[in-house]
Amino acid sequence: MDTQPHTPRSRRGAILVLFALTIILTGGMIAFVVDLGYICVVKTQAQAVADAAALAGARGLTVSAAQVLSLANSCAQMNTANNLPVTLQSSDVVLGTWNSSTRTFTASSGSAVGSTNAVQVTVNLTAARGTAVNLFFGNILGYPTASVSASSIAGVKRWDIVISQDISGSYDTDLGNAVTGAKNLLSDFNQYSPTSDFGLVQHGGWASTWVALQPVGANYATMNTTIGNLKDCENSSGTAYNVYGGTTTSIAVTTLTPACSGSDLATGIQQAINMFTSTAYTSTIPPETNRAIVISSDGESNADANGQHPSPTYTDAELNTLAQTTASAAWAQGISVYVILYYHGSDTSADIALLESLVRGQGTFTEVTNSASLPASISQLYLNNLKYEIYQ
Repeated sequence: MDTQPHTPRSRRGAILVLFALTIILTGGMIAFVVDLGYICVVKTQAQAVADAAALAGARGLTVSAAQVLSLANSCAQMNTANNLPVTLQSSDVVLGTWNSSTRTFTASSGSAVGSTNAVQVTVNLTAARGTAVNLFFGNILGYPTASVSASSIAGVKRWDIVISQDISGSYDTDLGNAVTGAKNLLSDFNQYSPTSDFGLVQHGGWASTWVALQPVGANYATMNTTIGNLKDCENSSGTAYNVYGGTTTSIAVTTLTPACSGSDLATGIQQAINMFTSTAYTSTIPPETNRAIVISSDGESNADANGQHPSPTYTDAELNTLAQTTASAAWAQGISVYVILYYHGSDTSADIALLESLVRGQGTFTEVTNSASLPASISQLYLNNLKYEIYQ
């Protein structure tokens, strides 16, 4: 009897077939992984170009649609994806509006293009453009190339501001120009960042809220009218609220114009801080929002026993020190301080130095010697301090 182990030839043949199939499948999987990995690399490159081009294009939003396209395309061409310089077509750059609350982008067309605040850039790598990704092994399966696209939306970074406007008697004949500047600034926000919050504080020896801190786009018409009604203290209609402590009452909007009682820069700054730190404000804003106080004044603080100062016995020097301390308190809260000084001839070098010393954070100092230049100087604060970000 034959007792030797016996392996049928059919079984050996089956193993060879399975081995061959395994080799083919393994090779196919390796090929798939290699091609997929390269597609992912190119996708990452395309996304980086889209992000850079969108940020570059956003810088043209305040100029024209043509400038947006030019800047975006110039930036794209300085970068590569799939080892090729990226060239954008006009359809790849779309202007529109970005709603930071709903995080949605709406494309604009026709006359609406002139009031856009965001740009969407899409990098398309396709066979039709001769930029598709050449696959290493996909050609074996009849897929020699793959299309890749990446999109990015960018625009102006949101920042909220409160103007602290000096309404003391020395500003009376020139206040109208400052008011025009505030309205122009409001208009800039309405066009380029309508979801930003905007407010206005009036201050002399007292301070009070004239325009509540609120979204510009939804309240533009009313805010514009209210700012236009701002008067100096010689048109006094009553007292104002106590700003220290930041109570609900202290930030309430008032139609009263404080009586002339010197000028206390600290009260205006403090009133603005109260608005920014109120629960009504902090509970609604995105955490990355930039915040700023814009002080519009014509000189140092002037003590007056009828003012709102912490003590009626405060001297000019003590009020000036208090203003510096309060400006520092604003920056401690992450609130930058900008200063517009209207120098009308009677100021001294000390006035200039004091106002300049109030700048904090990312703020700037601007000195204006002709009140007719106030509107442009105040409104330019927006365009001169724009920051850009990728929305999506």
